[in-house]
Amino acid sequence: MTLITKIYEEYKIPPPLQMHQLRVAGVASILCDSATVEVDKNSVIKACLLHDMGNIIKFNFERQPKGAELDNLEHWREVKQEYIEKYGANEHDATYNIAKELGVSERIIELIDCGGFSRVCRTAENADYNIKITGYSDGRVSPQGVVSLKERLYDGQKRYEHVYKAVGDSERKERQNKCFHELEKQVFENQVIEPEDITDEVINERIRDLKEVKI
Repeated sequence: MTLITKIYEEYKIPPPLQMHQLRVAGVASILCDSATVEVDKNSVIKACLLHDMGNIIKFNFERQPKGAELDNLEHWREVKQEYIEKYGANEHDATYNIAKELGVSERIIELIDCGGFSRVCRTAENADYNIKITGYSDGRVSPQGVVSLKERLYDGQKRYEHVYKAVGDSERKERQNKCFHELEKQVFENQVIEPEDITDEVINERIRDLKEVKI
């Protein structure tokens, strides 16, 4: 087994993307510890630490999120091209294939597959509470850090507004908003905390330990 930080180094994961995955795992860690039902914390945390491994494929270096800017863009463009040549042009497929390369369990791969805006309605409909925690945790972390669900939806949908327009689906954003809010309700039906209890300050206390997780 290998430390997650070593895996990030081996796969040339950009620092902002490393931190995003650590923060998502931090949110999930709190939710697992505060759940009133049994959860598979080990699998949930590992899934969150790996859920965006292929995301450099969709990086737009001309439209970098504020607070998550990269230096040495020529280097990162080369890394992006390496990913595309090895895994193809789809970041989800790349993440799936990286998880397979790392030899993680099918359970972890199943949990990885539940994150993101495009999958949120499917996640809300799934009865598996571990899947709900994993998907929701990603919905609480923006490029700048942990935010409310409302802030995360605004930020993400603003950054990808061109995608919604390109596919001609004006209703998709509203549908995803509804599903995310339903997912939040479902998650906190089995929690001893409230959404506002999850903050950057609380998450930061867990980041050091999460860097010691072995995959």
